[in-house]
Amino acid sequence: MAFLIGTDEAGYGPNLGPLVVAATLWEVPDQLLSANLYDHLTPEVIAAPLPRAAGKRVANGEPAPLLLADSKVVYQSGTGLTSLERGVMASLAALGSVPQSWQALWQTLATADGETLSQIPWYADYDCPLPTQAALDDVTAAQQGLAAALARAEIRLVAVQCRAVCAGQFNAAVEQYGNKGTVLSTLTIELVASLLAQAGQGRVQVLSDKHGGRNRYVPLLQSQFIDYLVTVAEESRLRSTYRFATVAGQQVQWSFCQGAECHLPAAVASMVAKYLREQAMAAFNHYWQLQVPDVRPTAGYPGDARRFRRDIAAKLAELKIEDRLLWRCC
Repeated sequence: MAFLIGTDEAGYGPNLGPLVVAATLWEVPDQLLSANLYDHLTPEVIAAPLPRAAGKRVANGEPAPLLLADSKVVYQSGTGLTSLERGVMASLAALGSVPQSWQALWQTLATADGETLSQIPWYADYDCPLPTQAALDDVTAAQQGLAAALARAEIRLVAVQCRAVCAGQFNAAVEQYGNKGTVLSTLTIELVASLLAQAGQGRVQVLSDKHGGRNRYVPLLQSQFIDYLVTVAEESRLRSTYRFATVAGQQVQWSFCQGAECHLPAAVASMVAKYLREQAMAAFNHYWQLQVPDVRPTAGYPGDARRFRRDIAAKLAELKIEDRLLWRCC
């Protein structure tokens, strides 16, 4: 058997809310290492929406195929979380654990960040049942379909991990590394290192999206994998690929490429990262609408984030909440 790891992020651009980086680890037959996994998971799993809304029952009463794709394909602001939530919950069920609450979701996906959340007012006491929008019976049907498809193809989802970096941590990291692109790359590499420790011997292929305009990743990879020699297979505007071998008997090939989300492991990472960030923003907006009842919710992106910051400024001062806990520097 071989292993695939996919990574992606959500919240790279906003000033409010966390940057979330996610990675997924899959065990696959050797012959599927370079294959399009969607070809082996049809008809239960699809990479593009059906003509009618994914997550609804099709005319013959059978559950709709499960849409697992780049989060930008699955979710658009204002359309609701149903399809995104359906895919994330079905994927987590493949690990044997479906979180039933907001707090449990964070404990499942981002355990390392739990203590940080408990120190931030808008996250500390927040909780709600999950799923929030997807129908439970539809999620169950999607779980069953995905489980059948994975078993048939002898594919196993081994692990999903996330890092959620809130404003205070984010600002400190940007100061340490000099720019947010390096922060993203560093978090991604740390997550992959953690998943490599859970993978077995054999070939491992890692797929990540390009981070900003960066084409060269050797210094960052070598600083994490100091005991291994990282070699360059290709460095270009479209793709940068590296290879190294570990003492655990793994032959790792890591590609940073444009459009990595078209591959299933990165697509699921994209969905998980987006879902976790959307849940973080739900808690954020819930808190501030209790404090300032007429404030309009925000997604945290620059233009609207400045409006939101002005609208809560008086209450922020009254509550003596430091701006560094709220506002990301870039």
